[in-house]
Amino acid sequence: MKLYIAGPMTGYPDLNFPTFHAEAARLRAMGFEIVNPAEIVTDQNAEWLTCMRADIKQLVDCDGIALLPGWAKSRGAAIEQHLARALGLRVYQAHQIVGVAGDMPVLSGDVLLRTSLLQHDAPPRADVHQLVAPAAMRTDEVDAERVDSLQDCFERDVNATSDAFPHGDLRLAQMQTSIRVGDAFSKDA
Repeated sequence: MKLYIAGPMTGYPDLNFPTFHAEAARLRAMGFEIVNPAEIVTDQNAEWLTCMRADIKQLVDCDGIALLPGWAKSRGAAIEQHLARALGLRVYQAHQIVGVAGDMPVLSGDVLLRTSLLQHDAPPRADVHQLVAPAAMRTDEVDAERVDSLQDCFERDVNATSDAFPHGDLRLAQMQTSIRVGDAFSKDA
């Protein structure tokens, strides 16, 4: 799997290159192919737009993006994250990636779901509508039938995955279906 590293640079000592290089080395040691913006434009005096143009050309050829701490406060990293999502690339917090299995990242325990929570403490359907509706409204009007269909699909996959892993936690990466609200509610979907 080819991952692009995104994070803050502007305003950091050495443009935060040491952090980018350390994360690239960590992920490469796990077996990932890494695109590191600190290796694309190495001139620390280069213009921001020059760097973004070069970096985005590399990002679009990746399978996913690994976000460094502070990415949301970085104009460039926020653009890269938004573009990655818009392109349908996988988006990860870099610190949560702890390994690779086949072509899928293995995620740390802080992104695990408890089987009991999924099976026994699931919110009522009305609460699910409340959770889904605000995000969906950003892309299109909420379609109640689609929300119900997505909820049914999600519950089926959670139950199937719970049956396969009855004695512990479930990794999000191991779930068979991921629900992306933006795609689920677009008119073309």
